[in-house]
Amino acid sequence: MRLFQPIKLQLLVVLNVAMGLIALTYDWQALQAIPPLLLPVIVICPIYPFLLAVIWVHRLRKRVTPSWIVALAVIPAATYGVLAPLFYITHSYVTVFSWNDMGQIVWVWIYAAQAIYLIFTTKIDRTAAFWATCFIILSLFMQFSTGGYGYLAIGDIGRTLQLILLTVGTLAAFSWYQITREVSDRLPKKR
Repeated sequence: MRLFQPIKLQLLVVLNVAMGLIALTYDWQALQAIPPLLLPVIVICPIYPFLLAVIWVHRLRKRVTPSWIVALAVIPAATYGVLAPLFYITHSYVTVFSWNDMGQIVWVWIYAAQAIYLIFTTKIDRTAAFWATCFIILSLFMQFSTGGYGYLAIGDIGRTLQLILLTVGTLAAFSWYQITREVSDRLPKKR
């Protein structure tokens, strides 16, 4: 039995589109405060589910997804999967416990799990993986240096914890890049 049969792929497409739309609606107020040119590097939750939906639609139609889309979806999403519990638990500790923060960990883990699956099953071009890694590191730097323009409550956790999270995020991004390179070298030709 294959892990992702067509009905499961369709469900993943629906799930990711729904998650992206819900995130877009939920984050709409905060998104309006972000300068338009910084939206791609500041915004997280509305973007990655939509990119994953594109990948699953391509798989469903037995088409090859361009490597740059796969890399841009999976390396940052997997990196956020590492950062989510650290950030939201720290945020809850510094401010006040919030079930909303705990729910956001699960939210991020849903798309991070898909990204990690794709990292281990998809041949990703090294150049695309490199630029996606650069993108996520730039994104993390912009989020932490600007306080996310209110998109994330980064300012609530203090500068030392921000630097720790930035360091962990950078190390996670480099780790996913290296894993992507190793796995891609072992996988057969593109699927």
